[in-house]
Amino acid sequence: MSQQKSEFSELQRFNNQFTSFLNHNADPIYITDLEGKIEFVNNAFVNTFGYQKEEILQKQNPTIPDWLVEETKELYQKALKGFSIPDHHVIRQKADGELLDVSVTFSPIYD
Repeated sequence: MSQQKSEFSELQRFNNQFTSFLNHNADPIYITDLEGKIEFVNNAFVNTFGYQKEEILQKQNPTIPDWLVEETKELYQKALKGFSIPDHHVIRQKADGELLDVSVTFSPIYD
């Protein structure tokens, strides 16, 4: 039982570190499910793009302009196949309509 308790404590410590990393990172970070619906955004994402978490969770990413949706789907498909796509320059759209030129990384996250 003490080994299970130790493993649980270690898992909990890692979870706390990971959550802190995501929430306190200066870079906008979002996580989607396999269908591209947003499951998580950090505070930097909210501050950069002007969307509140509640209005975008469980929805498709509203920062992707309509004319870039297909290109972005192709990038998601590569990530779903296990490829990481670092430092890819794209245009994203803020809630107020302003366009931003940003560098993004697409990475798979495994359960």
